[in-house]
Amino acid sequence: KKAFEESKDPGFMAKGGTGALIGAFAGAAAGAGGYYMYQKHCIDKRTQGFNGNWYVVGYDGQKTAVKLKIKDDMEGNLAIKGYPDEEPEDFEEEEDEDDWDDEQDCPCCQGRGYFDRWCRPCDEGDMHQDMECPVCAGEGFVTSCMKRCRRCQGLGAFSCFNKPCMKNHMHYERDCPKCDGKCFFPTDDEEPEWEDEDEEPPPLWGRSTSHAKYQGENCWRYTADEEEVIPGSVEDESTVVWEDGTRWEEKKEKVSHGKMAL
Repeated sequence: KKAFEESKDPGFMAKGGTGALIGAFAGAAAGAGGYYMYQKHCIDKRTQGFNGNWYVVGYDGQKTAVKLKIKDDMEGNLAIKGYPDEEPEDFEEEEDEDDWDDEQDCPCCQGRGYFDRWCRPCDEGDMHQDMECPVCAGEGFVTSCMKRCRRCQGLGAFSCFNKPCMKNHMHYERDCPKCDGKCFFPTDDEEPEWEDEDEEPPPLWGRSTSHAKYQGENCWRYTADEEEVIPGSVEDESTVVWEDGTRWEEKKEKVSHGKMAL
């Protein structure tokens, strides 16, 4: 406000105000234009082709067990292999020599490793650090896809009011009888027998699809019967965000130190 009032001073322009104003507007225009050009570059680079391997990140922000192979006909049509219960027609699979990277932030502590006295994720050095994460044991990451316990909702315990809670909660009473306080299960491990009260959550990867379309930065995923369409958009050259809360992240080629040196 003060700067605006100064600009109305009759002597402002004479003191170099004209150049200052022109520079300010030019800088703002250049900044906006630069951001637009960068975003357009990312979109153009991505829409040159979606061929390759992609991770599916669930609506909880964690990588899922679903890994996709995508074929792009370069005319806006994608054949997708990897979603459960969906199989694209005439899909020739190529050998994939690289291992998929399953390491990811711990879904319980959100990659922090610990919890404070108020049951919030925190770092090891936090002054209020109170408990080691029961899932990653303070490491902050896990090496396999995880799924949350349905009974305790991934918290590992119950309070004296029979509500799910963390073990260090002030009203903690007992560990969860289904997961024994583990909170999450590795996807490949055998799960306990769930009861009617343990409502099954929707799949983290969303609705399965075997084909999709794209035009510019806009994308659409289709269910097999095409009864449902999930819109999405290209966020950057290696990420597609879908409106069901999931996203695709491109699997990057591993680069050795020798290649990097070259």
